[in-house]
Amino acid sequence: MKVKKIKNADIIVIFIFIVMIIVSLNYESIKKEFNIVKNMQIKHTYFNYETNINLDILKNEIDFFQYKINKKVKSVKFEFWENNGKEWKKFGDIEEQVSKGIFNIALNTTGNLYKLYKISEDNSKSYTYRSNIEFNESNDKIYVSFLDKANNKKIKLNEEIVLFNKYALENKIFNGLANYKELTTNTENKILITEKEDNENFRNIKCEKGIAITVKFLGSEK
Repeated sequence: MKVKKIKNADIIVIFIFIVMIIVSLNYESIKKEFNIVKNMQIKHTYFNYETNINLDILKNEIDFFQYKINKKVKSVKFEFWENNGKEWKKFGDIEEQVSKGIFNIALNTTGNLYKLYKISEDNSKSYTYRSNIEFNESNDKIYVSFLDKANNKKIKLNEEIVLFNKYALENKIFNGLANYKELTTNTENKILITEKEDNENFRNIKCEKGIAITVKFLGSEK
């Protein structure tokens, strides 16, 4: 009985065939792992001097953010909210379709003009919204809070994330918040809140005036 020798070419073909079988059997699990939501995050970041010059924002209050998303996100929505002491109303929004990748944005929160910059290597695009709320920086008891600068924030589909909020508060509320927030004084009346936990739902804050900027990453689990 003759034994047929297996040639190197045959071994390669068999190897490729086995690999294809393994990949096909594990395709769904590989796809699920690639698109897993827990890999998505948003964080504070910083840009160099040249970028700041190009955006012409050196003299303004500016914060940079970077977010990483996968294929499950179909669009990103930014919303601008204001409170006149009675209720929260939206005064601006941006929604655009996106694909997976890493993206950079900046927020300019100077005065009552609120700007969002979408930054890329080629260019940047800005959106400006005017609020009817004007803060009295010298008299109002003001809280300012940004997304936690110390930690990355995990992104969950369709969940609202607060990037920025600003409140003018009554003295009793102002003093109460100071009891459980870690505070850093900027000026005599302006306080920057550094939160170890996630920002609270801004709609639960009772304020005389308020501003909030939020983002949602819209998509489907499928």
